[in-house]
Amino acid sequence: MELPKIDGRTKEDIVQYIKKNLSSYVPEWRFDEKNPDVGTALALIYADMMSETVYRFNQVLEKNRMVFFEKIGAKLHSAIPASGYVTFSLVSDDVESVEVRRNEKVIAEGKEGENLIFETLQDVYVTPTKPECIYLCEKEKDYIQCLFERKEEEEVPCGKLFDLRGVNLQEHILYFSHPSILNIQNEAVVYCSFTTGLKKKFEEKYLHEFAKEENVVFEYYSSKGFLPFEEIKIELDQIVLKKGENQPAFALMEQDGTSGYWIRCKVKDIAAFENMSVNALALRSKGQNILPEMVHANGVDQKIEEFFPFGERASLYDEVYFISDEVFGKKGASITLDFELDYFKLPMEVQEIENEINWKAIMKRSEVKADIEYDISIAEVIWEYYNGDGFTRLFRNEQYSDIFGIQAGTMSRKASIHFQCPLDIEPLLINSVNGYCIRARVLKMNNLYKMKGNYISPLISNLRMNYEYVYDNLAPEYFMAENNLERKVFRDFAMKVNEIDFYPLEGRTEKEPVLYLGFSKAPIGGPIKMLFSMEETITQDMPLLQFEYYSKKGWKTLTVVDETRNFQKTGIITMIGNTDFEKLTMHGKDMYWLRVIDVNREYTSEKGQQVLPKLQGIYMNTTPVMAVETKEPEWFYVLPNEEKRQYQLKEGQICHIQVWVNEYHTLHKDKLSEVENLHDIRYEYTKEGILKEIWVKWKEVNRFTKIEDELQGRCYMVDRITGLITFPNNPNSLLPASDEEPVVCVEYSCGGGQIGNLPAHSIQKLNRSIGFIGAVDNHEITTGGCEQEQVKDALKCNAAAIRHRYRAVTASDYEALAYEATRNICKVKCFSSRNEVGEKAYGQITLVVLQKDYENARKYFSSIREQIMNYMKAHMSTHLVSQDCFHIVEPDFIELSAIITVEVAEYNHIFDVRTAILKRMEEFLNPITGNYNHSGWEIGEVPNATQISNALKEIKEIHYIENVRLVAYRKGRNGTIEVDMDKIRQYPYVLPLNGTHEIIVKVKN
Repeated sequence: MELPKIDGRTKEDIVQYIKKNLSSYVPEWRFDEKNPDVGTALALIYADMMSETVYRFNQVLEKNRMVFFEKIGAKLHSAIPASGYVTFSLVSDDVESVEVRRNEKVIAEGKEGENLIFETLQDVYVTPTKPECIYLCEKEKDYIQCLFERKEEEEVPCGKLFDLRGVNLQEHILYFSHPSILNIQNEAVVYCSFTTGLKKKFEEKYLHEFAKEENVVFEYYSSKGFLPFEEIKIELDQIVLKKGENQPAFALMEQDGTSGYWIRCKVKDIAAFENMSVNALALRSKGQNILPEMVHANGVDQKIEEFFPFGERASLYDEVYFISDEVFGKKGASITLDFELDYFKLPMEVQEIENEINWKAIMKRSEVKADIEYDISIAEVIWEYYNGDGFTRLFRNEQYSDIFGIQAGTMSRKASIHFQCPLDIEPLLINSVNGYCIRARVLKMNNLYKMKGNYISPLISNLRMNYEYVYDNLAPEYFMAENNLERKVFRDFAMKVNEIDFYPLEGRTEKEPVLYLGFSKAPIGGPIKMLFSMEETITQDMPLLQFEYYSKKGWKTLTVVDETRNFQKTGIITMIGNTDFEKLTMHGKDMYWLRVIDVNREYTSEKGQQVLPKLQGIYMNTTPVMAVETKEPEWFYVLPNEEKRQYQLKEGQICHIQVWVNEYHTLHKDKLSEVENLHDIRYEYTKEGILKEIWVKWKEVNRFTKIEDELQGRCYMVDRITGLITFPNNPNSLLPASDEEPVVCVEYSCGGGQIGNLPAHSIQKLNRSIGFIGAVDNHEITTGGCEQEQVKDALKCNAAAIRHRYRAVTASDYEALAYEATRNICKVKCFSSRNEVGEKAYGQITLVVLQKDYENARKYFSSIREQIMNYMKAHMSTHLVSQDCFHIVEPDFIELSAIITVEVAEYNHIFDVRTAILKRMEEFLNPITGNYNHSGWEIGEVPNATQISNALKEIKEIHYIENVRLVAYRKGRNGTIEVDMDKIRQYPYVLPLNGTHEIIVKVKN
């Protein structure tokens, strides 16, 4: 409150009074200030002296008020030091660990190039371990989200924790392959069957789930990637997968070092297969009407649709190869070759006359004998296959050896060959093709050596091959299940029928949402500190979190000190005392794991929106620091009969102070235990172990009162600005006197001021070399530093204290007490009958507080909130605190962006006007120094377009303001949301911020 003036006259008022009345006293004298004579000079001197007297007279009330406050013990507060966090880094990840003690000094470069000292406030165990990945998992939604995966030295990115709306990486896929069963090029059917222990029938509920397209997708790998089968159905106890004729062929793919033909089964809803146990998986396939890949006869590749298997004129040992990887690679399968067999009569190329005729002019019929023509045909063939060492019989007997022989009266017929594909068949290089094949070789010929006749050559057409596994179903050569980002391989021994079942489809097992943090090295030792940087403070209470780590005995509770209050604010989580970490393969990574369990699973809502903590970064090996410097202890003698017991420290601006007094000669042994209950005590011994000093830590008080109990008399006052220490000088004082040795030891640190408020990455030097510590850095800003309290602010606070008497009753009382609690705020407003989000709530009180560094330090609002809350608990109704009816929140910041159209007189004013408008908007919308009178905006007040238009009229170059259109954005933890200017009144805690503006400047015609 500004005091009224006793006399409001100024020097100009006095001069005008002299001018007005001089004609009544000295009419002949002319008062001329521009050309003063002696009289004018004297009058001006008098006016100057009189105005000074009036000014001093007006200060009497202010001085009296200051004296009054001094009499009641009011004093200025010293500067407040800035605080923040620093992260220590090792020179190499090969270094085991390094201990860094508290009070270690680190150096920052100030804004003007000077060195600023910061000291660590806690011990920290610097370790090379760091989080390599972070996953969010939840059972009910079968959910896995990767929040972070380290690549090189990147920092942990921001993201909402426990937000189950991100990309779900969870997949449940069964992969199985077989080199022959699934070598399918044409239309075919694959049969899959599961069994349980001791060949029990597979449960039908699972079997039918596999046929539901909305839940399960069966695909095979082709040259175009994985493609779905044409049809899926259930037959008896088998899953039938049909590959269509027009679908691409199976293609080889390498999976985890294994090359083969693959089928995969993707399950969308794991709940349908919960607890599905499997003992074995069997595969078989069936293909029909398949053409061979190649037919090779007598060194020539034949046309597959129609060909002479042994050429047009067969000869002994001629051979034909039927090549097909798809068919003949099906070891153990039943194979059928169907074809149409025709015979063609082809004359021998060279006809020799066996009986030469003696030709005469006239001959008897008997003398003319025609040569007999013979049919040269295939009598016997042998069917063979290649087993890796050579060719061996396909049939043990002479089965199908006469298939190409001429049957009586038959020159055209259908033929078939049936056999079981040998288990030892191997591919063979024929011509330029390496593949599975069988061959037929001519062993016997009819009339082979006759000199005249015709070859009866078989002709094959419409050759089609079929295969089917009839007798035994085969286990896949490779079976793999992918669940929870992990792949589990079941080898052949696990796929054969035995008594042990396995579970190929596994979902999440957590009961609540869980954050998993993976570390490449075990975080052993301590105290290990991790700074969790949250984007902003959450005022609502957060759900309870439980910390665990994976040990040799499974998951165990992790001992931590959580400064974040369940991720409610930025803070350090400290781990200590856990040494039995064990590696665990999880999410496909073999690491040491910590996990954070959301026990309650519920988050409060802010106007229908879920309030979730948002992580901005995790920084290992981080400890809090403060912009103070610990001084060398100072020692003082206390002389006998000393009148003033005051002692001046070398430095002022005291931040922390401890005063120790040696009471060895005055403290009675009988009262030692009583003193220990009230004060800290340090004992000093000689080398021989004899007690020589008893140092008692005395208490700091604001004023001395009558000491009734001598145990309460150990106190002192300190002027923290000047560094003057005062002890009580009365008969009950317990301060011992000695002129032989110092009896008072003062340990203190100094610092404070806004100079310590620095941006990130400003603290990068060590005061001294610390072994294996390579670097230090502050990833966060340092904030909270305030200058020494101004006299006007102190008078204002003390005047308010007389009014409210340290008891909050009215709204102004709450606001005044908030200013007393911290000097890091510049505006505060009390709202009654409203809750923390601005809704009507009778019986509740909310303080809306604007901190000084509201632009950069919003994430540290929690520290200001705690200071105010802790201070005001003792000065307000306990009902408000116990019933959670008192709230301290930030303003709702409304970012105003404007589209402004103005007109200027000439082109040369365009750039100047645009710059002037942007500057004026920045000044006018500043919540602290804006508005017309530069006093800022009140909480709950946002300017409209008319007010902004009036503010712009101050710019002289603007000829006419055509239009001002405002767009408002509400900035909060859920992002930036556009709001209607007409509905801003719905938010009672609003405060404007300068946004981005579009300036359109026109020139007057």
